[in-house]
Amino acid sequence: MQAAMAYAQQNPGLLGVGGEDGQQILHLAQGAYRPIKGSNLGTLLRYHFVGRHQQQQPRSSSTTTPRTSVAKAPPGYKTFVNNAHDDLQMWRLLFPDEKAAGSDSASTVGGQPRRHQPLRGQKKTGAGRFSLSLLQPKQHAYKSVQKTSIMVIGGSNVVARSLTVESLLDPIYKDERSPACFTSVEPLLREAKRRHPDARLTRAEVTRYLAGQRVYTLHRQVRRRFRRLPTLASGLHTDWQADLADFQRLRAQNRGYAYLLVCIDTLSRQVYVQPVKSKRSDDMITALKRTFARCGYTPWRLLTDKGREFTASAVQRYLRDEAEVRHHCMETSPLWHAGMAERANRSIKERLYRYFTHRGTQCWTRVIQRIVSSLNASPNSSIFGMRPNEVCFENAESLRQRIADRAEAERSGRASQHPRFRPGDQVRIERARGAFRKGYLPRFTDEVFTVDRVCTGRRPITYKLRDRDGEPITGLFYANDMCLVLLPPSLDDSSSSNQRKTRKRLPEDSDKNKVYAIERILERRYRKDGTECCLVKWKGYSTRHNSWIPAHTII
Repeated sequence: MQAAMAYAQQNPGLLGVGGEDGQQILHLAQGAYRPIKGSNLGTLLRYHFVGRHQQQQPRSSSTTTPRTSVAKAPPGYKTFVNNAHDDLQMWRLLFPDEKAAGSDSASTVGGQPRRHQPLRGQKKTGAGRFSLSLLQPKQHAYKSVQKTSIMVIGGSNVVARSLTVESLLDPIYKDERSPACFTSVEPLLREAKRRHPDARLTRAEVTRYLAGQRVYTLHRQVRRRFRRLPTLASGLHTDWQADLADFQRLRAQNRGYAYLLVCIDTLSRQVYVQPVKSKRSDDMITALKRTFARCGYTPWRLLTDKGREFTASAVQRYLRDEAEVRHHCMETSPLWHAGMAERANRSIKERLYRYFTHRGTQCWTRVIQRIVSSLNASPNSSIFGMRPNEVCFENAESLRQRIADRAEAERSGRASQHPRFRPGDQVRIERARGAFRKGYLPRFTDEVFTVDRVCTGRRPITYKLRDRDGEPITGLFYANDMCLVLLPPSLDDSSSSNQRKTRKRLPEDSDKNKVYAIERILERRYRKDGTECCLVKWKGYSTRHNSWIPAHTII
């Protein structure tokens, strides 16, 4: 059983079980997922090696003969054995007592005897036996649908299977005349099954194939609506969030005020606002002072996005030295903002623009404080129907405990969640998007990062990353912010013809066979030996990766 588990850990993709973004094929062996109808791999192996031998005794002529307990096969056991049937080494580990050539002896699948079917690459010789003349130890061969065999000298059959899958899917995915060219998992799998019905391609194999395609990992769809980390405050007026609401189009009707500073207490959800004329540091400092004075309290921590209006040195100096407020930028993801403050912006604008329609005006500076007062007097579902104005220091602790208990209950309800990525996985992260970014442009970075640490203390699970130099990336990342990359990034035939490539490895890489795109050549010079060198900027990488390479390595 241990040998079968160890082999499955190294080759989980051979079991042919897919999952969301192909992660189940990576973590199936450890039982982290339940991909086969509710049973993980450990359950299936324990039943196979132990439970399935507790078979029912045959019925005797006497009706009083006791019967032994029957070990019921876990859900998906038949699927598991059928998937493992394609892998010779896995089959030998599962059935070590049977002949390697696949004898006609019966094995039990799900408590019922079944006869073995021919393994791929075997030839039937008669009497129910099959020849393994093509299969040598650790030199397995697979026959593709085109009846061509692939020999992998000194390797395992997982390499042969991967090459077979790649040879089948490449013409379908990269040929612009194919109905499934440059699509996603489901269209590609559907077209592959139509063209090659005997190949037994699985969704996991197609997902793994696409994870190795640079085109797919750059343009893959992004999921933006998902549960994020809860915001928990230490107490009343200890943690605030702030953001600027944009009213530039109404500047002329509001005495030159173009922005609205919105601050919200994360415990009571009480909102405080102050009109601002510009994003300059002096205007922002004045607005912050007036907001603190109107509230009567100064928060311990202020959370904002990474806008220059909050990160300017003068504003930072005021918060640190004069107001004594610890300022934090939202670093959960490069695409994140102060969520509570932005939600308050939406509520304020909804009421304001309805007021505009009712009054036939666009002046908001005269009524903004009354609008916010009405908002603070409205019941808020996030604090159990209480009104923000009703939260005081007497009931703040009980409210904080109720919010913490709710967050813990949600965390316990998702306790079965397991990491989709593990330390060492190569991933791309979502690009910082603009308000009007086109959906057909690349959504993920060209640069590949490495998962450094998995943060499982809170739900949902987050990840710490590091770049190719080993430097940690600031902030936490959700699984939906990342895209798995199984193969090194390289350019294929679908790249534009005028794009330069190089076979020179990047300074931080150890693989000399990687191919990288050059965005532009910055400078040229000659060494003393006459060799021409070029200072290049790598496409998709920051300027700190600029490096000198020999000119002859550019293709």
